[in-house]
Amino acid sequence: MKAALVAGLLLVSSIASINAATDKVFCFFNNNAPYRVGSGKVTIDDIDPSYCTHIVYSSITLTSSGTLQLLDSFTDVTNGGFTKFQSICQRNTKVRCLIGLNSALSGSKMFSGLMSQAALRQSAVQTLVNFLTQQNRFDGLDFYWQYPVLKGGNPEDRTNFVAFLSELSANLQMYGLLLTISVAPTSDFFMSSYDVPSLARYVDYFNVLAFDLHNYWDGKTGHQTALYRSGKESSLFEAQLNVEAIVAGWIAEGAPASKLILGVTATANVMKLYSGADNGIGARTSGRGMAGPYTTTEGVLSYHELCLEKRKGGWTTVLDRVQQSYYAYNGQYWATYDEIQSVLLKGSFSITRGLGGMALVGVEDDDVHNQCGNGFSPLLKAINNGLNRVINENNSTPTTTTVRPITTTTPTTTTTTKATTTTKATTTTKATTTTTKSTTAPPTLPTTCPRNGYVRDPNNCSVYYRCIPNGEFFTSWKYSCMNGLYFNIASSTCDYPNRVDCS
Repeated sequence: MKAALVAGLLLVSSIASINAATDKVFCFFNNNAPYRVGSGKVTIDDIDPSYCTHIVYSSITLTSSGTLQLLDSFTDVTNGGFTKFQSICQRNTKVRCLIGLNSALSGSKMFSGLMSQAALRQSAVQTLVNFLTQQNRFDGLDFYWQYPVLKGGNPEDRTNFVAFLSELSANLQMYGLLLTISVAPTSDFFMSSYDVPSLARYVDYFNVLAFDLHNYWDGKTGHQTALYRSGKESSLFEAQLNVEAIVAGWIAEGAPASKLILGVTATANVMKLYSGADNGIGARTSGRGMAGPYTTTEGVLSYHELCLEKRKGGWTTVLDRVQQSYYAYNGQYWATYDEIQSVLLKGSFSITRGLGGMALVGVEDDDVHNQCGNGFSPLLKAINNGLNRVINENNSTPTTTTVRPITTTTPTTTTTTKATTTTKATTTTKATTTTTKSTTAPPTLPTTCPRNGYVRDPNNCSVYYRCIPNGEFFTSWKYSCMNGLYFNIASSTCDYPNRVDCS
């Protein structure tokens, strides 16, 4: 009887897993968006909560002593940002309001020290719980550490991060609050930063930031958020730089598919081409591209900034039907980005893989004010359409059904007919053989890349690099192990000298 009961419970659990709904939409909003000028200004009041099941208001971090630090106290306290956020969420009683905690500006050193001491972890947990339950009454927390172990961290970060989240989760659960984490996409972070099976025990969702896979640092063009691989990648590492491989990697490592939220971005990565005549995938680049008038960051355009730029003319838009991703070029500039059609496809992909849902990271970078004529927040609406969500606008009875809007899937700013061809997007591989010369490493770095992932400096055992093979290679970051530790090639972490063969 007991065995039959257990078998029955397992069957029910299996069926529940199979039938788990892919219907979560996380909307990430940065609290610095109201400072943008002119029509680029976006406030939390501009976000329609009907299109979000969860809104993450990125606004806090932690100090080295475990106390809370507001990223902008004037916006969120003096000017009522937190109050406005709560008001927005009250317009739709089904939306969950989370506060986003981010370490990206400070790297890992401070978080690493905080996580290393049980007393400091406990202090941080109590601080966060008090902030969420007593001071402001929010529904949970999204924690983004970029990245444990790396960027000035220590080998123990991987374990300490799990310990911290277990303590935080236990406390949040007492109040019925959610704990989600935003994480790097690719599998090369599993060994160094993430103990995936352990993390899965304590977090409600993983927001997988499956973008920025290619950018100016590659020294060549490539899709920042391709759905599939091209089949023409020059290394195993490059073959992993697509959504399909990323999702498969997280699931294989032990993350339940129903806890994975596929993150897409509303920004375009813009690069300068080495030659305007060579503008396909794998073309040589020479650095960051233009800055937008509202986001004012070199090499980054919001979705609506790129749309308005393309409306000026001169841009050619290409849909790569193999990788199901878009790029556009105009003279020396080359942009990689998500478009309505590619987001719709990612929605279908998320459903077939049984994911928990999708996230739009940077909803303020969508065309919130409909400046391009495709409707308000077209990418956010495409996520909802792709996931077949029925929208309850402003918490009223359903007035729209999410039938896929075929008329909106064509790129709205295609300026030449050749942009609709597929050969241009998928056959420009000859540039990959010339890219390496433009990315030759400085004389102090190794001149060859022996393997994917990380490589130690041949002259200093405490220094290592992230290595991306491409004949000769470039490194995206240079790291130094702290406190007298050496980089252990076997484990790809900083380790005690007596455990490392430094010969």
